[in-house]
Amino acid sequence: MNAVALRAHVESVLAKRCPAPFAPLRPKLNEKIPTGIAEVDRLTAGGIPQGELSEICGPASSGRTSLLLGLMAEVTNRGQLCALVDVNDSFASDFAAQAGVDLESLLWVRCGGKKASGELRRIEQGMRAVDLLLESGGFTLVIFDLGDVSPQAARRIPLASWFRFRKAVEHKSTAFVVMEDESHARSCAALVLSLRKKREQWSQLGGEEYPTGTLLGEISCSAAVARGKPASSVPPADFQLGSWWAV
Repeated sequence: MNAVALRAHVESVLAKRCPAPFAPLRPKLNEKIPTGIAEVDRLTAGGIPQGELSEICGPASSGRTSLLLGLMAEVTNRGQLCALVDVNDSFASDFAAQAGVDLESLLWVRCGGKKASGELRRIEQGMRAVDLLLESGGFTLVIFDLGDVSPQAARRIPLASWFRFRKAVEHKSTAFVVMEDESHARSCAALVLSLRKKREQWSQLGGEEYPTGTLLGEISCSAAVARGKPASSVPPADFQLGSWWAV
């Protein structure tokens, strides 16, 4: 699908919810979107910056998806538009709704899933969608989900593409967030949050129905600023997630 056809398709999908999804938003300088996790918002002095490229990096169960859902909930509950470019079709809409995301204000761009086509092809499709969404300027939050993409494939994204994405989002009210296992945008990112899981808390089951076994109750995670402001010298922030939040 070329850019013109893709734009027309997006406009038709969002026609009832937003009559002009590609109308540029009024620029907001130095604005941030809270993540909904108080410790991370304090660490980043308010959240994820608009008009910038940011990266949220960490392995599975490090809290990376929880941060994204918090951002999505914040934006969509304001009545603003959010777009998710999902390379591996891993987004769970039911889970997002439980986390407070208004799905009516979310554009979910699916790139076919792991079985549909090769990984590099799905990444290329995702990059074309990101180009269109960032150029439009009509979305408060655009997320490029590379969380389940192999690091080898993600490293093949040219540095020139990251520069293009950064340039496209400058002086706009759009926050562009990339979720991945490790940082790939390098100097193009204004903020890089590095996440890791610290420990798990389990409780013993009991009673007639579950006489034996354990239940995951909480996961403790840590966030650090690997690049950006506040400076990377700021101590990491610890935060806790309930078992259903811990992804």
